[in-house]
Amino acid sequence: GAPRSVVLTSSSRGEGKTVATINLGLALAELPGTEVLIIDANLHSPGVEGYLGLEPRQGLADVLSGSCDLDSAIRPTSVPGVQVMGAGTLPDNPSQLLGSERMRTVLGTLKRGFSYVLIDTPEALRISDASLLGGIADGIVLVVRLGLTPRHHVEQTHNTLEALGGNVLGTCLTGAEEDGGFD
Repeated sequence: GAPRSVVLTSSSRGEGKTVATINLGLALAELPGTEVLIIDANLHSPGVEGYLGLEPRQGLADVLSGSCDLDSAIRPTSVPGVQVMGAGTLPDNPSQLLGSERMRTVLGTLKRGFSYVLIDTPEALRISDASLLGGIADGIVLVVRLGLTPRHHVEQTHNTLEALGGNVLGTCLTGAEEDGGFD
């Protein structure tokens, strides 16, 4: 019953949600026998493939529009146990694609094939995509950058995601500086 499909989002841009998604995927893949799929569902400003040093190609938007099959959109990374599905061809109507019944079907299929499906999404206060996906995923992790994100934005985002049917599992804090050691 543990969450196996998790949306990662934030209140605003620049909080580190893409890096947090990738790092969570890498950490989960260290568990023996674990297969992780990282999906770039930021169909406005994708970044997963760039961070991983992969050339963009067909991905989620193409699968949802029917121009690409699921297997062709998934590819391995250099890390055993971690695969990726990029954003693909950016559509004119991202929210319509992500809120479709096809997205629900695709996510169900992916959950059967992977131990964990991590979904990187745009910021939740400005774009509704995280709310749409959060309602069909098992859970949501809210990424918060220390010293950048106003508390009321975090609270507003959390409340909005839950009000729209999302299960907010918790937060991931980014931007904390190491103090040089412990004495």
